[in-house]
Amino acid sequence: MYGQRALLLAIVCSLALTGCSTLSDGPATPKSAVTSGQETPTIDAQVNVSEARERALNSETDYVTARLQNASCLDSWDVGSFTVGPKVTVVNHSDRGITVRVRRPYSTTKGEAVYDAEHYARYLVTRTGTERLSGDTVAPC
Repeated sequence: MYGQRALLLAIVCSLALTGCSTLSDGPATPKSAVTSGQETPTIDAQVNVSEARERALNSETDYVTARLQNASCLDSWDVGSFTVGPKVTVVNHSDRGITVRVRRPYSTTKGEAVYDAEHYARYLVTRTGTERLSGDTVAPC
């Protein structure tokens, strides 16, 4: 009986500590390197996590929209929430910036067939830019 309680307590503590390690929506604090007794910043500015999520989702929406607009085989298309909604997850926070994984759902129509799809990509968001690192290719034709 005490063994079960100890195991349960260990699991609860583990989950509580895991929750404490998540990123907040506040600004990222620049990391520093110490060389010869001097502290030198390794990134030039703070990046807000909420802004990074929004910029990555907007960039992926633009990417998908551009590919669907140029697809002559489609009768219609829409970027939005259908079977699933968009999802934006911070996957890394480093000296380079914030790496974000984006799920962007969209829908296409060819003749009588309607297709719902979800598209994934990874972005690096910095103070000065949003770079698409990798992702699915949207090629409906």
